Amino acid sequence: MFEDLKGNDEVKKLLKRVVSAGRTPQALIFAGPDGIGKKQFALKAAKSFVCVSLTEGLPCGECSACIRSSEFKLPTSGKKEDYLRVYFSSHPDIGMVVPNKNSIYIDAIRDLAAEANFRPYEGRARVFVIDEAEKLGLNQKHAANALLKTLEEPASTTYIFLITSKPSSLLQTIHSRCQMLRFSPVSSGEIVKHLLASQELSTLDAELAAKAAKGSIGRALRIDAEDYRNRRARLLEALRGLASRKGIPDALRVSNEISTQKGPDDFRESIELIESVVRDLLLLQRGSGENLSHPDLINELSELASVVGRDGPPLWIDEIEDLKSNLRFNLNKKIAADGIFVKIAAAY
Repeated sequence: MFEDLKGNDEVKKLLKRVVSAGRTPQALIFAGPDGIGKKQFALKAAKSFVCVSLTEGLPCGECSACIRSSEFKLPTSGKKEDYLRVYFSSHPDIGMVVPNKNSIYIDAIRDLAAEANFRPYEGRARVFVIDEAEKLGLNQKHAANALLKTLEEPASTTYIFLITSKPSSLLQTIHSRCQMLRFSPVSSGEIVKHLLASQELSTLDAELAAKAAKGSIGRALRIDAEDYRNRRARLLEALRGLASRKGIPDALRVSNEISTQKGPDDFRESIELIESVVRDLLLLQRGSGENLSHPDLINELSELASVVGRDGPPLWIDEIEDLKSNLRFNLNKKIAADGIFVKIAAAY
């Protein structure tokens, strides 16, 4: 059932057990880091309610119902009016609510509540997946409250799966009405195997992507190894320049590059790249060359660590963590990125 999904073997065993026994909870939170396959696990479990060729209670994954249940056409426009309803897969009993940027709108939850009252059209139950469920409460707390009414008294043929990387952002009243499955990052070894099997990559590139992905297969698949090496080299050059007091223009160029990237996750991933380099400097200053994020750059990092003040890296990490915690808000990325490099320059 979950053979093609990587990692989280204990979650696989638990889900297979409850699904095959027909004891899937009606409200489930799939919680864990981004990009590790939570939504794929949820959609696999959803198939058990529509599959027409169950084997020992588990979906076959090959019948028309199983195939259609995974076929979605989700909005990408960014226009509010396109995110005000449930989007159904090619199967009429499997639906999904998705956020627009930082919001899941109350209209979409109201549509879910209305749809949840209908009996299944083809399957044995209807399943609704709420993606990035932590965004229920960011700007639209009424949406979270509206969901509570459905969670309190769900129809016997309604199942709701919430996908989130930030379970602490969900209302406690939502937690109290759901059971939670906790997912862990996928091991680097598993990611390397997956990349080598699914992509035309060298072992070195696969290992680099796996290390940079921090347990996220989704992120690993997005990483271009050559681009990543180039960005990392420019960052190191900027940090070396700051150490010599001559590299502020280089640092500001890197800052501008970071803040003008187009992808929704690019800014966070660039900030995390800076943080990973700084953590390596901290480890090397403390005499540990183990567990480095960038072991292939140990010579360059050791040289840089020797000229950085020992008080610097801990302060920089605190600044970066503060910035990451504020990414949910519409902050000015250019000012935020410039601020990090200014703080780094001041601490040399």
